[in-house]
Amino acid sequence: MKIAIDISITDKTKTGTSIYVLELIKALKKDLPQNIELIYLRGPKSIKHKNIITQILNVLIQVYWLNIKIPLKVYSQKIDLVHFPANIVPFFRFCKTVVTIHDANFMREPETYNKLWSKYGLIQYINSSKIANRVITISEFSKKDIVKYFHAKEDNISVIYHGCRSLPINNDVYENNFGKYVLFVGGAFPSKNLPRLIGAFSKTSELNLVITGGEGSDIDNVKNLASQLNMKRKRVFILGFVSDQVLDQLYRNAHMFIFPSLTEGFGFPPLEAMRYGIPVTSSNSGSLPEILGKAAYFFNPLHEDEISESINIVSGDDKLRKKLIEEGYERVKKYSWKNCAKLHLNEYIKVFNNDFK
Repeated sequence: MKIAIDISITDKTKTGTSIYVLELIKALKKDLPQNIELIYLRGPKSIKHKNIITQILNVLIQVYWLNIKIPLKVYSQKIDLVHFPANIVPFFRFCKTVVTIHDANFMREPETYNKLWSKYGLIQYINSSKIANRVITISEFSKKDIVKYFHAKEDNISVIYHGCRSLPINNDVYENNFGKYVLFVGGAFPSKNLPRLIGAFSKTSELNLVITGGEGSDIDNVKNLASQLNMKRKRVFILGFVSDQVLDQLYRNAHMFIFPSLTEGFGFPPLEAMRYGIPVTSSNSGSLPEILGKAAYFFNPLHEDEISESINIVSGDDKLRKKLIEEGYERVKKYSWKNCAKLHLNEYIKVFNNDFK
């Protein structure tokens, strides 16, 4: 059996979806049966300069890749099944198809997304739910949203949790110039709720805040708020995207980790923090209570006072910190890329054997 995976997303972003695709491929290759061949489909790169014209061009490039180039590759290479791991499939089914739809966040928090993209996304996600032989998603929370917003059949959706990756260890001497800090990892997008996080830090006094991740659409607003807080003394450090080696050191040296997202389909960073033995405080929205369980201290992400209170409580209560660290070590054991790959492979085989629609 020839299985193709569309890995185009890995050339476009460094978000959680890219991590998922890369880690899944690594795990699949380790235990792949001899009668299965994996083929990787890498599409054209997006135009980086962002304006309305390039956004439209990027959509057209994606439509061409999905609906013309991939079918031609499937036909010429005699591929049996294609997995589309980044939410969107072609407008018609030309072979057996599996899609991973990660969440419906643009429907749940529409004010935090581009309106034009959201309209396009809604059409595509509904199409994906109908066209694919099988839909995979990453949490029970996301499954409910996919049924609600995209009208997918509940019995055609499988929930497969991600694993928790191991970052490369950096043995170089690391100079911590941030003092005693709380770490946030993620892109500067409105859904990540960074303005409220910075507002909450204005109500604390001892700790600093380190923000690292891609420069999303909310980055200018985040930088402006950080500069206002930094007028008296520098307390907020915005690092942008850093290598995995640097991220390893940021986790190791953090006093605690915070994740204030308005909604999440899964949420890699708090699990990574738990793996490093860092106490985690997190938003109680989206899938985060499902994924993190009892291993995090939760707060309402809409209330700055609750965010700042959670920081003070987790920072100052040694007994609570010890409990969260111990619970975190146990929680991450639940998330294995090996198991994730095994369950994906089972879905591929079932689709190939017509065990689903």
